[in-house]
Amino acid sequence: LGLALLAYLLLDCRGRRASRAEVGAFLWEKVDRARQAGNLRQLLFRIRAAEIAADMRLLETTSAEIVLSPRNVSIDLRRFQAAISSTGGLDVVAACEAYSGDLLAGLTARAEGLESWLARERATLRAEFLTALTPYVEAQASGPVEEAAIVAASRMLEIDPRQEIAYRALIQAYQRSEEHTSELQSLTNL
Repeated sequence: LGLALLAYLLLDCRGRRASRAEVGAFLWEKVDRARQAGNLRQLLFRIRAAEIAADMRLLETTSAEIVLSPRNVSIDLRRFQAAISSTGGLDVVAACEAYSGDLLAGLTARAEGLESWLARERATLRAEFLTALTPYVEAQASGPVEEAAIVAASRMLEIDPRQEIAYRALIQAYQRSEEHTSELQSLTNL
């Protein structure tokens, strides 16, 4: 749940901060407030122990609120957001490296609200990834293909195997390159 707390603060909370009551209700929706507060104290204790062990800082806490304030740590979600919204344009390689798959993959939430939030955020981030990379991959499909386009198209297919433009870009790239004959053969057999 610690990672869910971090993702919630990063994605949903203005200023990356929330009251302890908000966080408690988000993570343990069907539990009374006293139990939420106790659970949150235990979770924050475990997070702080992990911060100390890793010589990093993720959260600043007061008696009233929790603030995401990372120091000495790189958060893939922040790197992904920066890569797709860069003022110099899309940083394709950084976006592909940072988006490693669904948000908190493998986490199964016991609370319905948390589970629906995770499903919604996963879908949103997946769509942002595909939307950001599609124009780049399309442009690469019609001209000389950069290695980054092959990586981007491959990542698009890992995320959503129905991305036809990614298949086209890979086939065209592999047709132009003698290094990828086995990959071309496997794509043309689909």
